[in-house]
Amino acid sequence: MKQLAAALVAAQSVVVLAHVRPDGDAIGSVCSASALLRQLGKQVTGVLKDGVPASYAWLPGAQEVAQELPSSADLLLVLDTPDALRSGFRDAVRAYGASGKLGLIDHHRSGELERLAGPLAVRDQTAASTTQLVAELARELGARITPDIATALYLGLATDTANFKNSATSEASLLLASDLVKRGADRRKVVDTFSTPKTAAMLRLSGIALSRAAWNSELNATVSALTLADQVQAGHSGSSVHGIIPLLEEAGSAATILLIEEAGVVRGQVRSNGAWDASEFSGLLGGGGHARAAGFEVPGRLVQGADGWRVEPPLVG
Repeated sequence: MKQLAAALVAAQSVVVLAHVRPDGDAIGSVCSASALLRQLGKQVTGVLKDGVPASYAWLPGAQEVAQELPSSADLLLVLDTPDALRSGFRDAVRAYGASGKLGLIDHHRSGELERLAGPLAVRDQTAASTTQLVAELARELGARITPDIATALYLGLATDTANFKNSATSEASLLLASDLVKRGADRRKVVDTFSTPKTAAMLRLSGIALSRAAWNSELNATVSALTLADQVQAGHSGSSVHGIIPLLEEAGSAATILLIEEAGVVRGQVRSNGAWDASEFSGLLGGGGHARAAGFEVPGRLVQGADGWRVEPPLVG
């Protein structure tokens, strides 16, 4: 952390970037790190290729997040993803790494960015969230954690621990959460945002997912699926179905897998209680993540058969 902090202090312009399809940890990391660096007088651009979902637009700093990567900066700080591809700007990120201008803060399994960032890489799989590591950066920089920054940091912690209910929850994460609340984190706003479905459409989708939940004995996992037709029937628009998988986790299986069909692809959300590695399972399908929460995306569509759900190749024509 010391080498990364020193590089950030030396830089005048910094780009802060996280992964595509951003969740609360990615968004909270970008907003908190950007605010911390602006305290130091840096020219900072926060970037998320897919933008900030509407459900997180309330977060302080979210409106300032761009969707395009600036053409140049003294340092690119990548957060919450181990691979350049998932940043949405693969070639540009690799170019920053080749020029020695790449920093990394992540809590996932090792990937190419750790190698590219070299001494400016900070990776700790024991951290509950990337925002937990951003909080460590704040201490190293001597920056002040304002209520807005505390809220962004808390968002990442609460997201990746399912509001401190899953096995990612640790003593360190609970102590940090307590400290952030003392510093003014809006805990209620965070919990209201991600913990349960709020719209009628999301409630209908949740009902469909729960009605289809089945136990896979081979994986010791609760599995469910949502098709495009389900989403149309429920009146849901957009790609985010956040809040459903925590409901499925209540079944208490070793793992939970939710398959979500989109146009031409099927996304998988994978959660583990620690009995097996969610990132290893997702990695078999070209995805990634960390031991307790991971995801993947494969081309195709969901088809229900007599033996359950399967993914078929996309239709041609």
